[in-house]
Amino acid sequence: ERHKFSYAVHDISDARQLERMHKLCGASARPPILLVGRHLQWTAAMLPELEKSGELVKVVKHERELAIARDEYRWGVAFLHGREPGSVRSSSSGGLSGSDKTGDGGVTQANKENGGVGAVGAGGGFVSVGHSRTAAPRQPGAIRRDPFVAYEWFRRSARRGDPKGMAALATLLVSGEAGLIDETEAARWYEAAAAGGCRSALVALGSLRLKQAERGPDGAQNRLASAVRSFRRAAEMGAADAWVW
Repeated sequence: ERHKFSYAVHDISDARQLERMHKLCGASARPPILLVGRHLQWTAAMLPELEKSGELVKVVKHERELAIARDEYRWGVAFLHGREPGSVRSSSSGGLSGSDKTGDGGVTQANKENGGVGAVGAGGGFVSVGHSRTAAPRQPGAIRRDPFVAYEWFRRSARRGDPKGMAALATLLVSGEAGLIDETEAARWYEAAAAGGCRSALVALGSLRLKQAERGPDGAQNRLASAVRSFRRAAEMGAADAWVW
């Protein structure tokens, strides 16, 4: 509350919320637990030292940025294909705005900027940070397909560090669908996405290098070698389609 982070209190007397806690935190989890982002778990006893060291604010802000980046990627996909996106979970300084409603039974949303309190009885639930749902800016009616708008959303997502956003941005830079072609920049974003764990980015990078090698002899051997390295790395990460090229 002091740092004005929004959070949700989940009452595990509700069977659905108990199941959700076990899904997110593991079957052996025992409340009270603070779930930060998707994976990080803190207990109440850990919080004073985490706040004192500044780690609490640092980590929660980072997870918040990642959540926003995932939302921006979803909106990029929506405008690329001209369809409504899936649910988005965070607001963005780039224009994302909306409500705090989740629609989840047994959840008390508490927006601390408004002074609300979502208290948990002793051992009565778990608290999640960085999951408040909001809606993104939208025009009346169905979303129209617009690759250039999609490009802008992917660019935002990529700059915030989302691997899927990086790979999607790179793909648009290769295809030219948004009116821009830059294979050098695309390769950089594919590499960044791969470093973030996106296997498909390595497959796409290998395919790009193969196409570049086919265009002419200038640097073809180096590009072929680069393609092989990309496919091999993707295969090692478990991408089945990296074995066939």
